[in-house]
Amino acid sequence: MFGTSPINSFKPITNTLRLSPAAALEKALAQPESAAALGNTLLKEAFLDASENENFQISYFKELDKINRWALRERLRKNIDFQGWLSHHFKNVIADLQAVSKQPAVFWEKIEFFPTVNQDERKPANTKISHIILHHTASNSAAKAIKSMAENNVSAHYLIDHNGTLMCLVPDKYRAWHAGVSQWQGVKNVNFCSIGIELVNNGFESFPDEQINMLLELLEDLKDRHAIPRENFIGHADIAPGRKVDPNWFFPWRQLGERGFGLWLKSEEQHSEPPDNFDAADNLITLGYKVEPLRNAIQAFNLHYLGHKEKFELDEEGKLKLYNLAIKIRDTANECQSKGKNAMNPELIA
Repeated sequence: MFGTSPINSFKPITNTLRLSPAAALEKALAQPESAAALGNTLLKEAFLDASENENFQISYFKELDKINRWALRERLRKNIDFQGWLSHHFKNVIADLQAVSKQPAVFWEKIEFFPTVNQDERKPANTKISHIILHHTASNSAAKAIKSMAENNVSAHYLIDHNGTLMCLVPDKYRAWHAGVSQWQGVKNVNFCSIGIELVNNGFESFPDEQINMLLELLEDLKDRHAIPRENFIGHADIAPGRKVDPNWFFPWRQLGERGFGLWLKSEEQHSEPPDNFDAADNLITLGYKVEPLRNAIQAFNLHYLGHKEKFELDEEGKLKLYNLAIKIRDTANECQSKGKNAMNPELIA
């Protein structure tokens, strides 16, 4: 179900509009802050239809030259007419995703939709979705997470509640604002090439089976539709070491890795001993980490692969795992290069 009112209630309330819808959109896009607030095709389409309503035009353009983009987005978020049209167009975009998905109809029927204005275009327009970034919400409920994201000008593509309820806030084709200042495999601003998934979790608790089972269903669909390499399922802490620590140390990375979502070592793959000249930084870079400062990258690695809450040094187990993971990455990269493609990020890395 959608989190807004049905579209058929949104009709022009007068016969005389201040501007035609097309002229209203042109006026909005002529003002830089307003153009930024209408940051992608989905939002522009909703604005165009909402502009059939004179009251919407009056509300939107009132003191436009004095309002920043964040306040404009707040106006749009609270405007029932705009939100109704946003839901309408959102539903059409989701229908296009379902048409190319191998997941059964029942999977899509379970998704609840809460369209957010906190989104924009991916740039450049042909950017390939190549990474999945997993987060925890640091809140106790989906409602609080949705409210917090809206008010803090952030977003994610998907949100999964404790009980496995799956919600969609931003369609895959558009950029959600979940990664922030980030870097992975040398690529900065990971928002442009990624899908962000938030898991309701206060940051200090385990993840229920129902929640992880739904996550696995969603990852299966995303991996298939976007041809995402298994190495590119990572956490927020991985792309923002020292700044973020989610998902927390309870997250079942091994379970995901065994299903093909994320790099993980089988017992027989963890056999090569690190050499005497083992360089932690070089191997962390091979995995994709930003290593300045090194201690933050080590903390993120320990969190992801060893489940340590807060550890800034590599012990012998950590060195062994890191060295063998780096070998696995290099072997995968060599195999893919021999086939004429890049394993990590075929669009963004030379």
